[in-house]
Amino acid sequence: MMIEALIALALVVVGVSDGDTLTVQDDGVKTVLRLAEIDAPERTQPYLQVSRRNLEALCRHAKTVEFTPVDTDRYGRTVAHVRRDGVHVNWRQVEEGFAWCFTRYLKQPGRMLAAGTSLTGLVVTTKSACASGGFLSHAS
Repeated sequence: MMIEALIALALVVVGVSDGDTLTVQDDGVKTVLRLAEIDAPERTQPYLQVSRRNLEALCRHAKTVEFTPVDTDRYGRTVAHVRRDGVHVNWRQVEEGFAWCFTRYLKQPGRMLAAGTSLTGLVVTTKSACASGGFLSHAS
């Protein structure tokens, strides 16, 4: 258990590709992480850079970075839940409106609330809605 904690402390975020993909490094070994259960704008969609910059800001100056692997995607990325200094990065991207729940892969919707993500008044849009400029919109 102590060794696992030390490994978590040694992880450093060395790159952010977009709003749901980042690269961590541990002792020279790089791992590409795809944030589990969320989706963010792709390269051809509006707001890609805004979402990417927010994820970068969330991870910048982190004292600790930890991840819990869930799966490996078709591109070889480790699909994972990522925490930075105790903050669940996946849910924070959604909470701040820079990503949305990927309902196809959402395993436990209640976990989002347990992680401190408030869904009150928020409507999660679909990928096609994001392509037309929407992320999360506040319900009136």
